[in-house]
Amino acid sequence: MPSTFIYSNRARNPEAMEAELQLADRAGYIVDLSRAFWEHQPASVLIADRPRLQAMLRQVRHGDTVVVMSLRCLGSTVAETLDTIGRMRLLGAALYCMQLGQVNLASATPPQAVKVLRAAASLEGSRRSARIRESLAAAKAVGHSVGRPPKHTPEQRDAILQALQAGESVSATARRFHTTRQTVMRIRAGSGAPAPEAAKA
Repeated sequence: MPSTFIYSNRARNPEAMEAELQLADRAGYIVDLSRAFWEHQPASVLIADRPRLQAMLRQVRHGDTVVVMSLRCLGSTVAETLDTIGRMRLLGAALYCMQLGQVNLASATPPQAVKVLRAAASLEGSRRSARIRESLAAAKAVGHSVGRPPKHTPEQRDAILQALQAGESVSATARRFHTTRQTVMRIRAGSGAPAPEAAKA
């Protein structure tokens, strides 16, 4: 038989829990206290670090209903909130947020609220990408290197190039310097040196 669960991460004490239960009851959600999950966690806490939420999610099954008090109950970011909604949809559970009214956020056809969240996540991602590009450009402008640091020192790269120029093959050079053929070929390409016939294999 389907069950109705309720979760909140903003109840500081039993009185606050009781007040939220009454709100759910007035909205038409009849909740068994054994399926009511409360904890007091800041909105910034990841859902993986919310033990009571995780305990509830382990019990939810197909056909069940999950009621949360606000969007902050579903995730610490817009993207995480969407992940939780998607998880409920995959489980086949209905998901209602008291903050948004009587709309199943996990329905097969995404409601307007979920579409808005997706648009916000896309905007958030675009802004994050723009900030990363700006930071990289600023670092380059002042002469800081960006990206992964090189695996080999300049001296090691010179030794690899000298081995290749002496006629040693790519494979033999890679073995001698404990690296990969791709790395040796990248170092050779980066130097602008032509690839001798003997160094190609």
